[in-house]
Amino acid sequence: AYGTVTTKLGSVNQGRASYQPLVKSVREWDPTLFLGYYFNDPDANFRPFIGVGFSYIWFTHTQLNGQFLADQKAILDGAAPSLAPVSLTASASSTFAPIFNLGFSYHIDGRLYASASVSYNPLSTTTELDIRSASGVLLSSGRSKLNLNTVITTIGIGYNFGS
Repeated sequence: AYGTVTTKLGSVNQGRASYQPLVKSVREWDPTLFLGYYFNDPDANFRPFIGVGFSYIWFTHTQLNGQFLADQKAILDGAAPSLAPVSLTASASSTFAPIFNLGFSYHIDGRLYASASVSYNPLSTTTELDIRSASGVLLSSGRSKLNLNTVITTIGIGYNFGS
């Protein structure tokens, strides 16, 4: 992350090396629904496929870089002790995104098969950084748009329990 978080009380340059990465960790949840088309006969050993679908994506447990948090809090707590201690939180909006899939399935024997696929998921979301006073009053809020073009690869082995 680059740029400067600025309030009337002071500013912190996000581009400093000690602040990278600015977001220490985040959990992404993205259940996906695909419609796929398999080529070749169902009994063929090799079956390529294509798919298209969508995913609903949301984020939880966002943790910011500790050094960034400490420096930003020191500026705000020192400049406005009546508002201290401040809290900083980061979040990202939930979103729907299309997903495109290519792959193949290879039947090793009657029940055992292997598969591989690659998926492309162009994701766009809005991130937000909020600064709040000890009483919960919003002091500052910054938003930015985040575009991610993710490529997901999958390799698997499966067993067919059916007849």
